[in-house]
Amino acid sequence: MKHGKQKGTKVKVWLSKENQEDFHAMHQNSDGLTFPVRYKVGEIDGTPVYEEFADVDEMHAVCVSTTNHVLSCQQAGWAEKDAIDWTPYEEALDPEVE
Repeated sequence: MKHGKQKGTKVKVWLSKENQEDFHAMHQNSDGLTFPVRYKVGEIDGTPVYEEFADVDEMHAVCVSTTNHVLSCQQAGWAEKDAIDWTPYEEALDPEVE
């Protein structure tokens, strides 16, 4: 649930290393949190946008979703990198190939 002027608006969440660590810490320590928990997820035109987690299940769903997104991006990048044909570059750099 978005709050303020952005209520109901889709907001891109910046998954910086710090934000990823924050989501991980919240997820790991969710038993000790007092809900609802409000967390800044981004900005629209310089205005902060917050997500409010009503309970541990909501928080868990967001944490799992962000983790899946990060893993999906990594796997896509690895697949793209693994698919590169390095042969032309190796030939160009090999002084014995004429």
